[in-house]
Amino acid sequence: MPDLTTAQKDTLHRQNIMKQYIVAVTKKKNPPKTKLTMANWASIASLGIIPEEFKPIARLVNYKTYVFQPQNRDAELSGDSKTNGWYRLDRIAQNFFENNLQSCLSPLLDYKYEDDGSVILSQKSFSKYLNEQLIPVKQWLNQPETLDKYNKAMWNEFAQNVWAASCTGSISKWEMDAMSFYYHEHELAHVDPAVYRLTPWTKLPPEPVVTGYSKGNSPQYQLFTIVGTVLDKNSTRHMVTLLTPDGVATIKFYGAMFAEYDKQISVTDPMHKNKKKIVERSWFQRGNKLIITGFRRGDMFYPRAYGRSSPRPLGLITAVSPDGKRIEITYRRKED
Repeated sequence: MPDLTTAQKDTLHRQNIMKQYIVAVTKKKNPPKTKLTMANWASIASLGIIPEEFKPIARLVNYKTYVFQPQNRDAELSGDSKTNGWYRLDRIAQNFFENNLQSCLSPLLDYKYEDDGSVILSQKSFSKYLNEQLIPVKQWLNQPETLDKYNKAMWNEFAQNVWAASCTGSISKWEMDAMSFYYHEHELAHVDPAVYRLTPWTKLPPEPVVTGYSKGNSPQYQLFTIVGTVLDKNSTRHMVTLLTPDGVATIKFYGAMFAEYDKQISVTDPMHKNKKKIVERSWFQRGNKLIITGFRRGDMFYPRAYGRSSPRPLGLITAVSPDGKRIEITYRRKED
């Protein structure tokens, strides 16, 4: 193994100190559980500690949450009953029912087929069946080994989240997160320009270089690629201030493009049809690292793409190798 540089040793030392601190904070903010019940089921599932033999039962618990929602309740059949209501199954729920539940329940008593072939399911009957299936699960929850496994998994997840949010990366990244500037070198200072076809900001032609014309006789310009860290944005003027490894550039977007990358993207939660979960926030948040293709005009850089030769003018750098020479790039996802 090659000798570590002074900067790398400094980073490791700081990381070790942070690890010790995080361990202490984790246990202080997350007192150990002394008992587990089904009320903790969502947390148990999210931690991934459910044994393989209980995975089918976990699917039943999720199915109950999915089906027995107010909008699925058949008011005409249920009447005023709050515990023995009848609920209509949508296509997804009915498919699961017919493949996993139908043989375990009684027709007419527990479920009914409508004239159109759809199914309505008794909440009381399903709950009774589920409670029987949950007997071994509840026994497992009462075991000391399960409680110990849960607490360790809970602490580990909390510590990893804190570490990912605040402690990963180089000293330069910590500087940007904390102070919005680099005292040490830029995080992207050593990205290989040949691999990623990068041109330093200060080496770009100050005015666009015409390389041809479109069918509409509009000029097409020579395109260059730069990288940098977002410092600020101006939503009114559709501009982003980008700190490149060799200077500050102002990125000027078309209004529609700015809106596309600035918006927050959410998708429908498959287990809660009326809820959405955030899968991607604005790319123009301070500290985000971008790789952008376009051309320079004065102090402005204009993202641009011409057909298939450069279909994506903007990428989000999601990871940088310790030596800075390799980066991971993702592209904007679509809304569902």
